[in-house]
Amino acid sequence: MQTLFSRFATFPTILAALTTGTFAQRPVDLKNQNERVVMVVPLTGVGTYSDPKRPLLAPTSAKALQSAGILSYQWHPSDDGKYAIVEYAARTRGPLVAMLRDTRLIVAFEKGTREEIRPGECDSQVQERLRD
Repeated sequence: MQTLFSRFATFPTILAALTTGTFAQRPVDLKNQNERVVMVVPLTGVGTYSDPKRPLLAPTSAKALQSAGILSYQWHPSDDGKYAIVEYAARTRGPLVAMLRDTRLIVAFEKGTREEIRPGECDSQVQERLRD
């Protein structure tokens, strides 16, 4: 009798465990999980193997990236090759504060801090500063 009861009790338990995932909350989109900053900074470096061209505030190695508290960054050079548009991602705002206070920074946008930034404003301000 006990084996019959355990068989019938096991089925609803497994069914409940499988269906709970369908009613779970949707995961947060990856682009909204961390603190993010988009900056326009000058490029530095000669362009050799020992001193590659890179954004001014970019970490020079993977160790420096981890020790700075930056999760990742991506950058694109401007048309004239003097500036870079860089996006930094960090778990907290702390590592990004020093970058935002740097005087060599041309323009910066923090995700989710200013309500008055309209769609396309970031693009227009970046293009305005990077025209040849």
